[in-house]
Amino acid sequence: MARYCNPQRVDRDPETLAIRGVFPQAFALRPEISEEYLSLRHFEYFGADIDQQYKSVVAAFESAIKNVRPTSAVARVKCGDWLRVGDERGHKLRMRDGSSLRKPAYVELHGMPRDNSDLEFLAIIAAELCLEVRGVDQIREVVVGDGG
Repeated sequence: MARYCNPQRVDRDPETLAIRGVFPQAFALRPEISEEYLSLRHFEYFGADIDQQYKSVVAAFESAIKNVRPTSAVARVKCGDWLRVGDERGHKLRMRDGSSLRKPAYVELHGMPRDNSDLEFLAIIAAELCLEVRGVDQIREVVVGDGG
């Protein structure tokens, strides 16, 4: 699964600005807007090549989010592990396909704690379940660099 992470949720080295990961808040619901689920994208929908998947995921985010900043990032998380750990922690997580022509590969993840009370779960997702985090600037560079 792909999760869009705004710049404030991206952990970067203060000197080199290299991405070290994402903060647990990248996987938190926003109670101030009564958010009920996390929005994700299926990587596999966009083919087998991981670089192409990232490019397509960013394009999908750009079609849905008004201002995808270069300093934001995309976190890749293994869905099965996320669901398993959630179950182990007593959360009844479920994926709901919300795909459409306007929202390709869109998935809603329901069952995350609405009040973000399980801070340890959020930390586990960020530190242990994230397979990779790439900056949008890095993903866009690949687009320019490969002629596509």
